[in-house]
Amino acid sequence: MATTKFGKKAKKAGDKAQVPGPSAPLWLQTYGDFVTLVLTFFVMLLASMEASVSQSSAMQLLATAFQGSFGVLSGGATLSQSSLIYGGANVETLPSTERGFAMGRSIDRATSVLESEIKSQKIRVSEDERGFVITLGADQYFESGRTNLVENQNNTETFIKLASVLSGLPNDIRIEGHTDSGAIRPGGQLERQFGNNWGLSSARAMVVLERLFESDQTGQLDRNKYSIAGYADTRPVASNDLPDGRALNRRVDIVVVRNDVTYYNQR
Repeated sequence: MATTKFGKKAKKAGDKAQVPGPSAPLWLQTYGDFVTLVLTFFVMLLASMEASVSQSSAMQLLATAFQGSFGVLSGGATLSQSSLIYGGANVETLPSTERGFAMGRSIDRATSVLESEIKSQKIRVSEDERGFVITLGADQYFESGRTNLVENQNNTETFIKLASVLSGLPNDIRIEGHTDSGAIRPGGQLERQFGNNWGLSSARAMVVLERLFESDQTGQLDRNKYSIAGYADTRPVASNDLPDGRALNRRVDIVVVRNDVTYYNQR
């Protein structure tokens, strides 16, 4: 191969032409730019979050939103939807992943506000197919075999706390009364007043509902979202063969109903 006066090598006959290596497909280059842009937006979102949002919560939100955007999670969040959670969005408008976060925060708040009642085993907080459930032990809040609430300062404060926890929630709320399997004595006052355990459980649910409204100090309990039901002894949570089990079955459940719940339609 000869050298020209410009310092470049001239090709001789028979020299093989140099073929450029394969380049990335155009779609991959575009995809890379898109990923960079999305990450930039997420970083900006994370940086702009209020100081009240913990770092772990923010990172969880960021991860969920990023995964949802690329289809890693079914029903995953998008950037704009993710920001709604901490902006006070209505839970009913959020996709499934974010509804779970919102429900989880409601449970966390209930557990915190009702800490003393939970420790003393007067109240239980749980989550099941209906939604999240605050369970009041009937023996702690009602006179035996009656619908009269036990009136004392602790119980008064408890109902104020309950109204505060439920205040402003967009979900439907069901107050469900339950009894043990013990039958109401024929000919007694309870039979004349309630007929049977169906009437007793329904009446207790109504009493709890009325006390919640009386204890609402903010006026944010939406009465149109509340309903009551009495189930007698048909939905026990423990065996009725032992006293401890029967005590657990005598209860009133305050159910914050999931927006996508099908439980009640299947019964």
